[in-house]
Amino acid sequence: MSYTVQIKQLTTGLVRVRQEEEGWGNDGSVWTRGNRACDCNRALLFAAEDETAPAYCGVSAYAIRVTDGQGAELYCEAGFDPPAAPSLPDELFHRAVQQAQIDIAIDSHRAAMRARIGALARQILDRLSIQVAQHPAGPDVLIGRHDKR
Repeated sequence: MSYTVQIKQLTTGLVRVRQEEEGWGNDGSVWTRGNRACDCNRALLFAAEDETAPAYCGVSAYAIRVTDGQGAELYCEAGFDPPAAPSLPDELFHRAVQQAQIDIAIDSHRAAMRARIGALARQILDRLSIQVAQHPAGPDVLIGRHDKR
C-alpha cells in the first residue's frame, strides 16, 4: 500500500510532498533510522529538479510526516509541527483569575456608584421640589420678579 511523505525544510518552513509506492511497513525504518533519515539524503529528496541539494550530513535540517492513502497519519517527527503553545504556568493562571476578579469588582463598584449617584440625585430633586412647593407662590415668583423689592 502506498504512502505519502511530506518533507519539511525546517529553516524555511517549505514542505514538499513525495508519493511512495512501497508499504510504510517495509520502508518505515529507512525513513526513521536508515539512509533517508539523514539530512543529505532528505535534501536530495526535497530538492526540485532545477535545485541543488546541500551535501552535508546531520539530522536537524528536515522533518517528515507520513500519511497513508486515506490521509491517516502513520508517522510524524517532532520538528514537523510547531510545538503547541506552552500551557500557562500556575502563577500566570492565578494572575489572570485575579485580574478577572478585579475587573468584576470594578464593574460591580461602578454599578453601585451609579446607583448611589442616582439615589442622591433623586433626593436632591425631591428636596428642591419640596422647597418649591412650600415656598409661598406669589405673583412675583410666577412672573419672574421675585428679586425686585
